[in-house]
Amino acid sequence: MVTEPTVSKWLKRFRAEGARGLEDRSSRPNHIPLRYLQPGEELREAVFAILHTPPGDHGVNRTSWTLGDLENVLRAQGKRSTARSISAVIHAAGYRWKQARVTLTSTDPDYRTKVDLIRSTLSGLAPDEAFFSIDEFGPFAVKMRAGRSLAGPHHVRVVPQWQKSKGSLIVTAAVVV
Repeated sequence: MVTEPTVSKWLKRFRAEGARGLEDRSSRPNHIPLRYLQPGEELREAVFAILHTPPGDHGVNRTSWTLGDLENVLRAQGKRSTARSISAVIHAAGYRWKQARVTLTSTDPDYRTKVDLIRSTLSGLAPDEAFFSIDEFGPFAVKMRAGRSLAGPHHVRVVPQWQKSKGSLIVTAAVVV
């Protein structure tokens, strides 16, 4: 039994090409859809090969990776995937997007002792007592700040307080009572 659409297809071919239109033809599709890598070993290896290199090595002007950047670099390497699949591979490996922890440090050898003294003083204040401190503000350096980045399991990203300066600014202020 032959379906009506099949009969219509053969009639259309016969009318357009005559008897030659009834010859066997390849059933290969004219268009092959893009192959997207699915979560699995091939995608995992491709993603982590990229993640273990700095974005700058791939022409990305950033210090940390984003899903969009990963997708673009994979595409440039001839491997297509969706952001959802890339995210699934990263998540399955135990990685999470985490906020960097800012740590305060100082070159002062008595820094820790001074911080502990201030904490002790503040925690021992009575309800009718106040704490007053004067500190200078400036010059300060333009430096790396905390932000979200991709971190592996059990990894804590730290942004050090002391970094090589990328510029400076001095601010002077006064309070008049």
